[in-house]
Amino acid sequence: MSKAKTESWAGKGASKVKKKNAKEGTRHTQKDKVANAFLLAERLLTIDAATVALAPNKPVKVALLEGERLRAGTAPHRKTLLALPGFREADLILLPLLLETLEGAERRWSRLRFKGGGNTLSTARKNAEKWRRDAMAAARYLARHNVKDLTELDRIAAGEGLADLVQDLDDLVNFVQARADKFGQLPIRIDVREAQKLAAVLREGRDAIPGADALAERNRAFWALENVTNEIRAALRFVLRDEPKKLMPLLSRYEADRQAKHRRATKTATKGSDNGAAAPEIVA
Repeated sequence: MSKAKTESWAGKGASKVKKKNAKEGTRHTQKDKVANAFLLAERLLTIDAATVALAPNKPVKVALLEGERLRAGTAPHRKTLLALPGFREADLILLPLLLETLEGAERRWSRLRFKGGGNTLSTARKNAEKWRRDAMAAARYLARHNVKDLTELDRIAAGEGLADLVQDLDDLVNFVQARADKFGQLPIRIDVREAQKLAAVLREGRDAIPGADALAERNRAFWALENVTNEIRAALRFVLRDEPKKLMPLLSRYEADRQAKHRRATKTATKGSDNGAAAPEIVA
């Protein structure tokens, strides 16, 4: 057999092998996509209705940015993470899937969030946000020497979105009513009846919004992502325990800033009490 024919046959054989491998690769890719889709759906269903009703505890844009940073930074440590007892490979697979899901859900919710309520809902929301700002500023001033009250106000201030705004109004109304005498001494009026009316309008408008399902979808994706990132970060804290410079960029900067803010507020309140400053009386 001539050398030319041998090379020709070898070339055809290699071409067939490449085509076969390409087909096998396509099949594996399709199987992986189907398996990942089932994995994603299964994980989303683990988020219960009570959690879905909760607004995100940080801006979604921040969650997406920090999640993407975590995804990229985790790759070099994949093998070490998988060797840890109890660590699930599914969390690493789900991280990019949930980032994509949350981004899409947030986009859909953003388009629909004001539909169905029109100008009435928009105006009520602006007035409610103004009332919340005034009430929160007044409350923080009155509670400046009271660690317990400051902690409660930090809890109320966390989160975003329409559902969270309604809950904030309810919580602040209770806070103000319990300390009515102190709020009554301020140069501005914090009218709890106004807040109650605004909350009723927003609650009714929220329930009528065509995007209510989109909001639930967004919240479900957010909390599923939060669970996955918490698991991965917990593992990374162990893996990178001796490499803080590598670890810090992979942790939540937003959460760290919020905790630092709370510690500063607590320290200020404690210092004020130690110096003999009179803490506001709490009316039961």
